Amino acid sequence: MIIINAKSQKKQNLFCALAFLGNIMKKQNVSILIILMVVIIAAIAIYWTSANKGEIQKNDEDVVDFKDNQDTKGVDFNLKGTVIYANRLKDKSDIYTYALETKEPKKVFTDADESEKIKNFGGMSNNKALVQMSNSKQEFIGILYNILIDGSGKRESLVSDFASTQGPKISPNGKKITYTLFSNAEADFGFKLIVANSDNTSKFELDNDNSNLIIFSWNPDSSKICYSKGSNENEFKIYIADINNNDKKELTTIQGQVNSIHWGNDDLFVTSVCNKNKSFNDTEIYKFNLKKTKLQQITKNKTYDNYPVLSSDGQNFIYFAANYDKDKTNLYKQGEIFISDINGDHTAKLSEGNYPIGWME
Repeated sequence: MIIINAKSQKKQNLFCALAFLGNIMKKQNVSILIILMVVIIAAIAIYWTSANKGEIQKNDEDVVDFKDNQDTKGVDFNLKGTVIYANRLKDKSDIYTYALETKEPKKVFTDADESEKIKNFGGMSNNKALVQMSNSKQEFIGILYNILIDGSGKRESLVSDFASTQGPKISPNGKKITYTLFSNAEADFGFKLIVANSDNTSKFELDNDNSNLIIFSWNPDSSKICYSKGSNENEFKIYIADINNNDKKELTTIQGQVNSIHWGNDDLFVTSVCNKNKSFNDTEIYKFNLKKTKLQQITKNKTYDNYPVLSSDGQNFIYFAANYDKDKTNLYKQGEIFISDINGDHTAKLSEGNYPIGWME
């Protein structure tokens, strides 16, 4: 915890002043020094009181409370708009909207009373959240739905018999999905990166790898996909593929374990990296500039930070933060949803939750 505490510093100043005066009084006229002592103490008291008005206290997340700090030192925090996030528990998942202007969370969907449960979230498109749902015993097979986040509780069925080793990702324009398939047949062994229409028609294979393949994010115009392949847990090779011409290239190699990537705009994407040799809580959020090919750290907290999702203007992002010191294997770890400017200079807690989904357009 980082604390800038004005009170403790002023106490030290006061005690030092009194000690200094005590030493002088042993050698000088007491009555004159008593008057001088009173004047100095009064001056210190006035300084103490005025300084306390500007006292700042920060916690591990460098939190700025929206309610009390609408003006964040001249930084435009873009408090207009609505973010969408989920709170996942073992027996249910709830989806919320959070209006940044009114600072009010609102539950817009729950599977608590459904026989099918949300297994995976696949992003946002056209103010709808893509989810994969199935009964409690099925993990990789289910139905793809678009959930309306208007509070009506309605959902639109996209694919009735969807199966994948990784949850799907929907393109920002809502026209395409991408996911992985695995085959253990000797002639066709390995993982495949599949691209298809949102109803899973017109499927084609974009890339493959024998050891592992993880899909991370679409780019904003829905033409490219960012993913990794390979089996080295301490070194992730990041690739970009164009779905229109099948052009694939290796972008960079990141040392450490990459947990998630969100492609914010054409110049950068934000990623969460965990160095295996450090604590789980050392997982932080970075941004990678596509032109400069440089990785820059954004968050630096004593918590596990993950799942960054950028706003459409690329100025702010939301993310999940939690303390994973004691229960690293808890898949439903409860934490908090934060918002930050793109440089990480100012952050603020929005609400309790554990999975950022997106922003309303």
